[in-house]
Amino acid sequence: MSLYKEFFDKNFSDVEREKSPSKKVYDWINRDNLENIIVDGKVFWIELTWSGAECSDYCLNYLKKWMEKKGYTYLYDIPTTI
Repeated sequence: MSLYKEFFDKNFSDVEREKSPSKKVYDWINRDNLENIIVDGKVFWIELTWSGAECSDYCLNYLKKWMEKKGYTYLYDIPTTI
């Protein structure tokens, strides 16, 4: 299941104002970096548009906070055991 459209619609309705805290993330997405936000159960991960796309810590943290509020856990934050 994809949450990309919901994320974009909920977070960037007021981004035209330059002081919007989400402006950095909006600019990053507009450079065609984020392809999708995929959910499987209560786990999510992001897909970037191409192999050279990079997700800054600021953008990743923004995405993770929004998803955590919805009850999802980032795939790479799940503890592993050996």
